[in-house]
Amino acid sequence: MSGPDWEALLSRLSAGKGFAFLDRRMKMAGIAPPAPVAAALHQRMMALAIRNFGGRAALGTVIRDADRPALLLKGVDLAERLYGNPGHRPMGDIDFLIHDEDLLVFGAALSRQGYSSEYDISDPHLTASRGHHVLFRREGNALPFELHWHLQDDLGADDAFLAGLWSRAIAAPQIAPKAFIMAPEDLFLCLCLHLRHHIFETPLSQIWDIAEFLRTDKLAADWTVIWERARQWRLTESVRIALYAANKSLGVATPQLGGWQPDPSLAVCVPDVVSNLGRYARMPTAPLVTMLARQSTLKNRLSALHAGLFQRHGNTARKNTFTGTLLGRPAAYVRRLQDIRREYGTLLWKWLRGDPETVAMINQRDTLRRYLEKE
Repeated sequence: MSGPDWEALLSRLSAGKGFAFLDRRMKMAGIAPPAPVAAALHQRMMALAIRNFGGRAALGTVIRDADRPALLLKGVDLAERLYGNPGHRPMGDIDFLIHDEDLLVFGAALSRQGYSSEYDISDPHLTASRGHHVLFRREGNALPFELHWHLQDDLGADDAFLAGLWSRAIAAPQIAPKAFIMAPEDLFLCLCLHLRHHIFETPLSQIWDIAEFLRTDKLAADWTVIWERARQWRLTESVRIALYAANKSLGVATPQLGGWQPDPSLAVCVPDVVSNLGRYARMPTAPLVTMLARQSTLKNRLSALHAGLFQRHGNTARKNTFTGTLLGRPAAYVRRLQDIRREYGTLLWKWLRGDPETVAMINQRDTLRRYLEKE
């Protein structure tokens, strides 16, 4: 590329994210950009690494303070174990899993470190709802913490699933004495589980994680175990589609598929992550997809409305909603509607106007959701 091409690329990246992946991709391919571009990328990588290191250190402090087990999830684990470079794995927050009975203990530890949540974690509605996590923030540029007591809503009651994760967990004393990371096979399956949760419409980082897992020999995962455990978790089709998406979007070799290809009706529903980058400011959740898809029945829509509006993320456990009074819960539901308007207002407006691209995306996502839920 010429000088103006590099300037245009950096300008486009400045409007969103992608510096980390550009830098990693060029290093993998042995491409040396012009000196000003290399300097700009290095500066971005250093800033990202410093922020990620700070979040990792803060997590260790919280785990030591709580003195209870914590299982690292997604980026905070992947940046070190898979990428080997904290400047190459962007993180919007730091996710970790705890035992549900330790929620108040970790809440208190986070509070002592200056973090707070908009939820009242002592409210039983929080863990009794379909929600599975709560976000803690601190003023400044600190990474937020996403505290999980389950990995996903529909697996929340699967005690055997969680018990298996904990029994196979690997100690991570470099983080804290009671910090743990997942066994390699569980790590890969949880990446696929997260993709299924978002119906495979995700940022590039989620598919890139799959690609990095496939191209590394650091973790020495046993694919016989992965396929057997995928069957037990009802994730076989999700694993196949994740491998297919990594191959289709990023050109990664996927011999693990053994020649499997989706039939034409399924193939058109699997998003091409690269071609979709930047097209949608906010992707709809599964309940919203069900409500908007043309093939949904009235029963489907009512069920999705109940799940998305009245149960999701323990809305009645939010602070300052007077949940103990008759007026408390209606106030929480009104606030939920306001959240939906803020998060998905643009998408809903396009759907109401009959925008062909938006309508097609919703219908494709719902078709894929139905396919995955049959497993």
